[in-house]
Amino acid sequence: MAATCLVIYGLWQLAAVLYGVLPFHFAKYFVIVAAVSGVFHFCLRRINSTLSHRELLTILLLFTIVLAITFQLLFIPDVFETSGRSAQYYLVAATAFNFFWLLWGYALQLVGSVRKSNVIALALVLVVAALILGALDGSVVLQYRRFSDNIAGEFDLSHLTIGESTYLLLVASYALASGWAQPLIFCVTLPILFALGGRADVGIYVVSIVSYEWLRGAHGSKLIHVMIALALAIGVFASLPSSVLEDAGIARMIFVGGLGEDTSYAARHTFLIEDITSLPGQVPAGDVTQLVRYRGGVGTYIHNLLSAWQFYGLPAFALIVYLLLSNMGRIRRLARNAMDALGPFGVLVFLSAIVGAIVAKSVTHHILWLALGYCAGSVPFREAADRARYVRNVVPGGTA
Repeated sequence: MAATCLVIYGLWQLAAVLYGVLPFHFAKYFVIVAAVSGVFHFCLRRINSTLSHRELLTILLLFTIVLAITFQLLFIPDVFETSGRSAQYYLVAATAFNFFWLLWGYALQLVGSVRKSNVIALALVLVVAALILGALDGSVVLQYRRFSDNIAGEFDLSHLTIGESTYLLLVASYALASGWAQPLIFCVTLPILFALGGRADVGIYVVSIVSYEWLRGAHGSKLIHVMIALALAIGVFASLPSSVLEDAGIARMIFVGGLGEDTSYAARHTFLIEDITSLPGQVPAGDVTQLVRYRGGVGTYIHNLLSAWQFYGLPAFALIVYLLLSNMGRIRRLARNAMDALGPFGVLVFLSAIVGAIVAKSVTHHILWLALGYCAGSVPFREAADRARYVRNVVPGGTA
């Protein structure tokens, strides 16, 4: 169910936003259903067994975050953005949805064996490509203002609206593929991510794929294929005529004016420099209202994992960092020894969360919570460890 919800959720959002054929807000129920399945399986598995070390730490993280939010609600006066949105309401709502994603990740690692299939992988990526290509209307990057009528109510559409769910579909496609299909899917995915308009997602995807292939000990030819595809993509954009580069969407995606002229980069740099000095005052439980008081909007947080400190304080931030770092060894073993598609998917989600948390994504990044939930479990990691042990002890000259 959790894996099925992942595919339906991503395709539903694309169809709802780009074509208006489905109710957009209904998509969140697939996240909730997947999260409920995670809770059910967790309770079912714990009837006759004790909690693992990582499950206990994950529960401790959730408890710490709940305490931090409670502290803010009780002792810090709420403030409102110019739009009228409450800073503390945003904190509670965003955190609740993050918890759903964590439970979804836990449910995913319990799915069981998911067989690799180049046919399914190619079909998935081609469906995504077709949906996006049909909505481009002659442009190279989606113009989200054109789709505002497809969403009921006041809702600012951007690449953030469908970026994460589509990214997960593309990662799932790569994980399902094998052999010759993986470089092909990589080549198709790059223009899809470019068309979505999320610059960070393009970089995160490339770094995650290359890191995954390196972790799994891929032959040099596989990495060469990936790098050739990346070089070709760069070459295509470098050869574009100046008339094409004048398109606002393309110019923004490839930093035509340089980093110094990019308003988004400049704003994020400002947030980082200014907010680091205020972190010592947010050690106990964080303070999202400070973002509104200083800059008028709760979205002006630091765009990396330090935002967890701003939202929930130092204890929660430290727990998230520990959980990510402590799972790196397990992720490496999973990358090298997974036999089905679920292992590579979990590895790619984890790597995407790590890269995003370092360079561009905040604690509200749902893929981060999906990775934390996936790594709280043990099923794919135990299976990978069993295979590594078999290779090491039974296969002549085997290493894992």
